[in-house]
Amino acid sequence: MDPSSICEGAREAGGRRLTRPRRVLHVLATVPREHFVATGYETLAFADTNLPLEGSAAHTMLTPQLEGRILQELAPEAHERVLEIGTGSGYLTACFARLARQV
Repeated sequence: MDPSSICEGAREAGGRRLTRPRRVLHVLATVPREHFVATGYETLAFADTNLPLEGSAAHTMLTPQLEGRILQELAPEAHERVLEIGTGSGYLTACFARLARQV
């Protein structure tokens, strides 16, 4: 099975799991999370588990559900700036960049 089709189905299922503002759903659907996971974990990009960060066995990427909740709760507006410390894989940073004026 093609990894991109697995990720697409998982992306849709993950988006339905939580009720989020439309802007957050759009960002989660358009930022390709599978591009931010460690090599070899692409098909698990939307699994409800912590994945190792590239080059670090001790640090992990947040689960998709937790990242969605963070975006939902913080809900940055298009005119706001976001300061993120400890960017990890960069996925959440990329999502913030789509929602806020500056990261």
